[in-house]
Amino acid sequence: MSNNRIPENHESSNLYYLEQKKREAVQINFDNKKYFQNLHIVELQPYTPDKYYDTQKDWSEMEAFKEQKKKYTNQNAGISFTLRVKSFFNNVAKTELEIKKKQADVMYEADKKIALEYYNKRAARFYEKRKQQHDDINKLHEMMQYGNVEQVIAYFTFVLQQDNYSTDVDNQFHVDIADMRYEPKSKKLCFAYRIPNKEEILTFSSFLYDPESDSIQPKPIDAKHQLIQRKHIMHRVLLRSLIMVYESDKYSLVDDVEIIGFFKYYDPSYGTNRRKDVINFHMSRDEYVQTDFEKVNVEALFSARLKIKESAGIYVKKEEEIFDIYTVKGKVNSNAKIRKRQK
Repeated sequence: MSNNRIPENHESSNLYYLEQKKREAVQINFDNKKYFQNLHIVELQPYTPDKYYDTQKDWSEMEAFKEQKKKYTNQNAGISFTLRVKSFFNNVAKTELEIKKKQADVMYEADKKIALEYYNKRAARFYEKRKQQHDDINKLHEMMQYGNVEQVIAYFTFVLQQDNYSTDVDNQFHVDIADMRYEPKSKKLCFAYRIPNKEEILTFSSFLYDPESDSIQPKPIDAKHQLIQRKHIMHRVLLRSLIMVYESDKYSLVDDVEIIGFFKYYDPSYGTNRRKDVINFHMSRDEYVQTDFEKVNVEALFSARLKIKESAGIYVKKEEEIFDIYTVKGKVNSNAKIRKRQK
């Protein structure tokens, strides 16, 4: 009679592996929920103007001085292979070789001196040019410090583009900045910031181990909660950009930040990539410094304090079907004027 029972040690091994994978899934679930809950601040690394302008400087070095190989000088002095061989057997050849070696040494030192003088002149010009470039960058830095519009825009655009985070766990989100402007008198910075498309956001209820594929996978969530999660991620992405600006503002050049969130998408009716502005808000520095972004309820912040303007249908409709916030605003104003005329 055959015995088809699985050996106890094999069964125990499988159970241990299964429990290990379940624990991994629990940890992954915890880590991802924490990451997305804190996406507005997690791993955020503000910049400084000093660091920015250092990246604009040319830090290249002059190549090291290379001495000419002595064999070329020996050849010019008439030291040949034949003469070297003869010198082993012929005293005349040996004497001739010694004389030519001394001549070669003198020629080599003279050539080396000329080459070194030329190198030092080149190096002096090189480092003088580099110093001039550094001085020019330092002047730009000083201009930025005093609120030069062009330099302020260049700096904060660079700062935002250096940010590194993900909205789907696996891929770095591609940051796209547009239409940045700075008003020196009011110290207001305005810019448009790309928000993730629906396909770029990971939605899940939890992470579970799947024995069939032997992998840990996100458990799908219903459409209602997918929408909630996507909007939460969108808000945190935009809030992250605002925090990045204020935390990188070493010289307190900005007292108010206005942000427009936009979709970038392909519209088949145009056959090109299009932009759609769908959300707008601002936050003053006074409001910013009063907020603890580690403890703040992000959704309460957006609904109660930021007074956002938002297009209807975000993450529900296709991007090309959503009205631009300015188009919607225009329609509201137009309807209001019609009602006034009717009265």
